[in-house]
Amino acid sequence: MQYLEHCIRKRIFPILATVGFLLLLMHKSEFPAVFNRYSINYTILLTLAAINLGLLWRKAVLRVSYQRLIDRLSLGPLLSFLLVVIPVMFLIDFVGINLPHTRGDWVILLLVGVLFLQVEVSGEKPVLMSSHMILAAWSIALTVVLLEAIFALSLLESRTPKTHQEFIRLMFSKGKGKHDTAWTEAFSIGKPSGTFRILGLSDSFGTAGGKSSNYHYLVEDIIRQNVLPSVQMINVSVIGYHPLHELAILRLAMPYSPDLVLHGFFVGNDFWVEGEDVYQFRNIITTWHPGSFRYRPRNLLIRQWLGNAVVFLREQQRLRKEQSLAGGENVGTQSKSAFLKTQVVRLNEWGKRTDKDVARMKRVFPVLDAIRATAEAGGARYVMIIHPDETQVNAALRREIIATFQLNEHEYDFYLPQEVLRSYCADRGIPCLDLLPIFRAKARGGDLYLLHDSHYNRSGNELAAVSISQFLHERQLLPKVREPQPSRRKQESSVFGNGYLAA
Repeated sequence: MQYLEHCIRKRIFPILATVGFLLLLMHKSEFPAVFNRYSINYTILLTLAAINLGLLWRKAVLRVSYQRLIDRLSLGPLLSFLLVVIPVMFLIDFVGINLPHTRGDWVILLLVGVLFLQVEVSGEKPVLMSSHMILAAWSIALTVVLLEAIFALSLLESRTPKTHQEFIRLMFSKGKGKHDTAWTEAFSIGKPSGTFRILGLSDSFGTAGGKSSNYHYLVEDIIRQNVLPSVQMINVSVIGYHPLHELAILRLAMPYSPDLVLHGFFVGNDFWVEGEDVYQFRNIITTWHPGSFRYRPRNLLIRQWLGNAVVFLREQQRLRKEQSLAGGENVGTQSKSAFLKTQVVRLNEWGKRTDKDVARMKRVFPVLDAIRATAEAGGARYVMIIHPDETQVNAALRREIIATFQLNEHEYDFYLPQEVLRSYCADRGIPCLDLLPIFRAKARGGDLYLLHDSHYNRSGNELAAVSISQFLHERQLLPKVREPQPSRRKQESSVFGNGYLAA
């Protein structure tokens, strides 16, 4: 009786562990010994469980060792172990090493932790749970938190304004106070009588080329010359923006009473719906993710910025090397390798026609609904302009990407993002201009895009501006066209009668 009581009291852990291991083993099939029936993670899980079980039974048989394990496995050692594990997990995630994602991965991690804990409490001199290890781990983790606070509060500059003053400051920091008449003292929130205001809303596509050649300002020039001299273009596009950021800035721009919101959607990266706040330091951009995920170590702003800075420095080094090899010729704004990698990542984001990928793209619909509702609530008409990715337009680039990364071209649908967006607009009655067929019809190689860049060059911006102007005119989204002067008839025909409009 006493022996039975001893077995129950002293060997309860290995008995329970054995039962758990048997249940785990029987989980997959009737013949668990055939390990090729299991995934690699499940095999690792079984192996770790067996190791832990073996250690427990060994200590149970050796009563002295097991008694020492039971005596030392108290709250003190366990708490010390956790005090080491918590900051170490924090630092592992901060560095960027992938943590477990699935339930099975977490069970594996738990078994590894149990294994280490057994080793620690069995020895005479613990190593991982020593006061020096605890102090070092927590010191490093708290230092990271302190640097994050200093970096976020003192060094970063926000690019997602929250107030009207921040909005104006951002516009002037982009140079609009110097070059855009809409942001000079002559421009006011109160709209002069007879003025037709267009608000240009986009990401870097809406700013590339600057005042002299960006399509927003070219649209303004065309409409001013051929339709309405009093038209004003308010360009609030910001580099690095996604639809969530555009929604935030649109709310601050609506007091300027636009009559038309021209929303540019770039299929290459605008299906992204994460991150509401954009910051920059020394022209390197970082994003603060929404919700509780922003506090995850790998999402800390300083960690993102350091990662982006390393990528930027490496890219500058590759670009200088390519320039030296090219003998001074133009090699583009990005190195060729970086540009191709960017394009293949984008292709995999929008080009695969699977239910999962289409559903992921459709996650942006609620944000687009909010942008449209904000525009219409302010009395403006909402229009979407779909900007194509260069991979869709440039056949030579498409072939190079497929050959470089050994892709199966038949797995990709190069019209899919436009199809998704056009369907969205049709369902909601939104005027929508798809520039892809226009650009494909006019493209000769890569002559509509900057070299090794995803943005339009001067010719691409001009083609976009003419196409948008004609679209707005034919859809009657502009005020009534004034009677053309005889000397301007030829010019009007070239702008509004060139057949660029997409079906």
